[in-house]
Amino acid sequence: FSAIETALELKGHEESKSSQIEILDVSDFSLCSLIAATEFGATNITSIESSSGNVPMLSATVAQIGNRLPKKDCKFQIINAHLEDLRLEHLDGGPADIVMSEPYYEILQGWNLACALNYYYTLKSLKRRGLVKADALS
Repeated sequence: FSAIETALELKGHEESKSSQIEILDVSDFSLCSLIAATEFGATNITSIESSSGNVPMLSATVAQIGNRLPKKDCKFQIINAHLEDLRLEHLDGGPADIVMSEPYYEILQGWNLACALNYYYTLKSLKRRGLVKADALS
């Protein structure tokens, strides 16, 4: 919780600025974006579900409804895409200010260094393609 709260504070999360902070959640089945919205009032969130099939999208939608999202004046969208297919048009408010992730990849289970490197290069690619701001927090 404290990492999410700190990131929002560093980006100037206040009632007057909260709609200007773009959050991108890049991990499947992640609760980070839900926590940012329900606990800390973030209002502009895009969550990426790259898993195939209907189960990930269904579970993400149920999690949204269960947490009463999207709230009034809150843009909380779930996009079913692989990160390499993500385009700026998918992000309603422009490049992300904060990138959230639960860096768990089933295929890399037990390979902590590989998970960290995968996340690092994913973030680097998103920045290079203009989907994440150069000064974004992660």
